[in-house]
Amino acid sequence: MKIFIHSPYDCILATKRDLADHLSFLLEHNKYKESWELINEHPEVISLSPEKLVEIGPGTPDRVQASSDDFYDDASSAVDSASRLINSSVEKEKRRIGELWIQQLIEQKDWIDAGRVCGKVLGTSSQWKDWVYTFVAANKFDEITPFIPTATIRPPLDSTIYEIVLGHYIAQDRLRVRELLEQWSSDLFDIKAVTTALENQLRYRNVREDSIEDGEKGRDWRIIVESLGMCWKVSVAR
Repeated sequence: MKIFIHSPYDCILATKRDLADHLSFLLEHNKYKESWELINEHPEVISLSPEKLVEIGPGTPDRVQASSDDFYDDASSAVDSASRLINSSVEKEKRRIGELWIQQLIEQKDWIDAGRVCGKVLGTSSQWKDWVYTFVAANKFDEITPFIPTATIRPPLDSTIYEIVLGHYIAQDRLRVRELLEQWSSDLFDIKAVTTALENQLRYRNVREDSIEDGEKGRDWRIIVESLGMCWKVSVAR
């Protein structure tokens, strides 16, 4: 709907704003959380956006239809193709805005929320790899580890990601190591690399049967030994 307002000196055109206009406003003001949530709740906003429609492009018939049946078949195929293109465009835009959202949170030093958002908006192995390394470089293991995908992502993440995380906790937090080894499938990482890291704790670190952690004698030593047992069991099974 368009409304024209006339006066002796001016003519003003008023038009109702839609979701696409609201999305443009949010992006212009760097409101990435609201932008991502808007697209997630209303994916049709992408098909309402002129810029996105240009990216998708109009359907073009490949040939002259020989019959009415051919016409309807081609029309149905064109609709399916357009639907797939729009869905692809929606997911692509959600990933782009999602990463801007993560970056904004990191710049604000809000690593806890940034980790949660990673679990919410990241969808590809390459995205996960880049952002996990960003957290690792900042020594923010606790903030990202709970959200690293373990089974739902295809193709799976490089095993090095899981080995780096396990290696960190083997050295810094043995209770967390036991939790992760129980939660994560051994298919996610190189079991030999993790076994070697655990064995090195007994060989070269101050992890002894008589050492005391949080008032408990030999706690970390038992955890390392139990974890080694889990790894050896997996190796034998293979």
